[in-house]
Amino acid sequence: IASANSAESALNSPGTSATSTTINTIGLGTKTFTIQTGKAFSVGQRLVVANTILPLNNISGVITSHDSGVGSITIDAT
Repeated sequence: IASANSAESALNSPGTSATSTTINTIGLGTKTFTIQTGKAFSVGQRLVVANTILPLNNISGVITSHDSGVGSITIDAT
């Protein structure tokens, strides 16, 4: 229960949740997204990117770069 509460807290945190209108194809490799500025993502953190209309359309990977001042995040989709 504690880990579920922790995961829910992280999901609802404004620093670790973001939206993007960047279009990327589902697949392996480098994917870059423009997101809101001021987010608290970290290089090495695992991230799932899901389509809000079709959430089963998603990719996941490890963050390879994040610039919170510009609002850019790049993952290595696996």
